[in-house]
Amino acid sequence: GLPTWLVAVCAEADRVTCRALGRFGKQVGLCLQMHNDLNELRLLVSEGSRPDDLRNARVTWPWAWASRRLPHQEFEVLRSLLGQRAPKLRELQEIASILLAQTESYGVRVINRRLDAALTLTGEHVETTHELRDSLSALRTIQ
Repeated sequence: GLPTWLVAVCAEADRVTCRALGRFGKQVGLCLQMHNDLNELRLLVSEGSRPDDLRNARVTWPWAWASRRLPHQEFEVLRSLLGQRAPKLRELQEIASILLAQTESYGVRVINRRLDAALTLTGEHVETTHELRDSLSALRTIQ
């Protein structure tokens, strides 16, 4: 949010526009983190790379989504796979694959809804949002 707010301030935008762009930037940053969390799982499954989040049992967006979408017992079984001992790469890939299967399409929908909502809300306060729409087109292709 800070970079988009600063750009608005430097461009001498009015206070409402500065706040709207700051909120917009926060939402885009949040969506980028969500995408990064999904992408790390994808890369782990496909290439065996970057198992840092799983290996260190970090709470990421896919875990948060799984905790709400899976029945409690299923979620606990999945979570327990990380806690038994230091899992090997193949085991981490299996966990990542299960986690992706349970959360990937939901996560993509959440990301896209948040981006749409942020853009719509910003458009209510900023006159020219077509540039924002154009710059988000690459982000909207998140699959």
